Amino acid sequence: MIGGAAALAVGWALSVAAAPPAEASTSAAQRERRAVSAELSRGLDGLHIEGADRPYALRATLQRATLLYIVARYGALSESQLVRRGVGEVEARVGTPERDSTQFFGSGAQELFELSLVPDAAATRRAVWLASDVAFKGALESLDMRTAAEASLNAPREIPDWSAAPTAGSDAPPSSGCGGDAPKIDRARRRLSDERARFEALARTLSEGFAEAPWVEGGEVTVQAVVAERSDLDTEGLAHCESRVELVVAVVAHARAADGLVLPRAAALHLRDEEWLGADRWETLAGRGRDLVAETLEGLRLLEDAPRLEDDYDGPLILSPHAAAQLLAVTVLPHASGTPAPLSVYGPMTELQPHWIDSLGTQVMPPWLDLTDDPQVAGGFGSYADDVQGVRARPIEVVRDGVLQALWMTRRPNASVRASNGRSRGTLSLLQGTSASNLTLRSTRSGSSLAALEADALARAREDGYDHIYVVESLRDESILGANEIDEAVGYGTGRRVDLPAPATLVRVAADGSRTIVRGGLLTSASLRVLRRIRALGDDAKTTRFRVPPGIGGGLGAALGVVGILTETVNVQVTTPAWLVEGLELVPVRGDAPRAPRLDHPLVRRHGRR
Repeated sequence: MIGGAAALAVGWALSVAAAPPAEASTSAAQRERRAVSAELSRGLDGLHIEGADRPYALRATLQRATLLYIVARYGALSESQLVRRGVGEVEARVGTPERDSTQFFGSGAQELFELSLVPDAAATRRAVWLASDVAFKGALESLDMRTAAEASLNAPREIPDWSAAPTAGSDAPPSSGCGGDAPKIDRARRRLSDERARFEALARTLSEGFAEAPWVEGGEVTVQAVVAERSDLDTEGLAHCESRVELVVAVVAHARAADGLVLPRAAALHLRDEEWLGADRWETLAGRGRDLVAETLEGLRLLEDAPRLEDDYDGPLILSPHAAAQLLAVTVLPHASGTPAPLSVYGPMTELQPHWIDSLGTQVMPPWLDLTDDPQVAGGFGSYADDVQGVRARPIEVVRDGVLQALWMTRRPNASVRASNGRSRGTLSLLQGTSASNLTLRSTRSGSSLAALEADALARAREDGYDHIYVVESLRDESILGANEIDEAVGYGTGRRVDLPAPATLVRVAADGSRTIVRGGLLTSASLRVLRRIRALGDDAKTTRFRVPPGIGGGLGAALGVVGILTETVNVQVTTPAWLVEGLELVPVRGDAPRAPRLDHPLVRRHGRR
């Protein structure tokens, strides 16, 4: 989606801020929100073109953020930016909640605008007025295009486009939360400004680990932190406020094997709120960062010496808890969405239709598995009180006894579900879509040890004619690494199938128990029906944190890249034990090596490859 610091600077319209000013007073922010609400109400009454529909709802989003972005390579500082930006958006809905302007692909019913860096009621009201005018005209055009498409296709939409606003006593949040996080926001912003040099030193020091390994190419450490405040207001009484205080330390490196095969590795530390604030956190940050670098170097060393996967394999696989969580983040996170595909001039955009949207009440997992999502978990990485549409985020049973019970619902209904369950998530770039919060997979029967899972898998493999199995320790983290450069990594399947990330660490386990790390393996695309072929679970669940884009194009497979890991994502955690699963297929990278073998450098010969 975004690549390089130049794109970051353009996308954020950055203004350098070596010493950001103190946060504006809560009273100034309150005056600004009142001014915006008044302007939205005025616009609802005043936006009108003779003979055209009037808007039935207007929404405004205001967001101010401070972002620290630091990159170091081989012990040297490469980039350091401390930037601030205010951005807003207005959305107009024309028509009626049963049929409006938003369900046409490419709708022009939203308009972005620049927001002052500190709350200013008069300036913001004027910006909202101008943006409302543009959004209203875009909404009219979208409704006209939708009407023409429905007439041409003879396919009027029967599903309502918008559900009722939350009311007190049902799904409405207990309070707006506006202004309650001001002390935390102030403290975090001061830290980014006052201790920027320490963050730079942290990145440089961590990246020195790659300077001691000259055989590693492209080794870098990225430190990003963001402090942001967001307000959502509309003409239906919404007054939602939230803050984000987050940090990520990402380690990215690659090496090349003797045959030229590129071996990428990535690891990330995801923190939020108080986990990285306070003077006592520096030692923890440095220690955990060093562990990430050491883990990356050791993974590359083992892969360099590993043999390549030579033959196709469609026998049973074991996924570690981390790899199993990654698979859920690729499959369930985007495809348990309840948001139907929009209409285009060619018909419904079926490629944007979530795979599980028509599967409520059907078996999607084995009958002994449950999958729950709870945004109210205390201390959960994905926890939040209410979504950006002002709907209380409640715990839901997504799958019970293997049967799909619920989807991620916003105020956009589908054919089966009309009400929201508070799963509308928003990013710093103002992208809005569905996602989970704290997802947990549990079994109603006892789990097995890793040894027992491997013995079970080997017995199943023998029935398929194999004398070995594979254990997937981790998948390629495309949220950090971006898209896979290997051409063969995509395109194996068509239709309702999901492209899966390649294994990052793949272990061949022979019948005699011997273990060999192999490289050059790919997972072919798979249907979500593969989740019905989970045969057994381990006995030790682990929790993995993710930052992923929301919506049908989101999840771990979005190939975002590290530069957008804070601005384009929402926080999710997935808890699961290891899996024994069938129905996935491993294939080797085919054809010639993607690149010529690397020529040895004198530094490599002098210091050795280790």
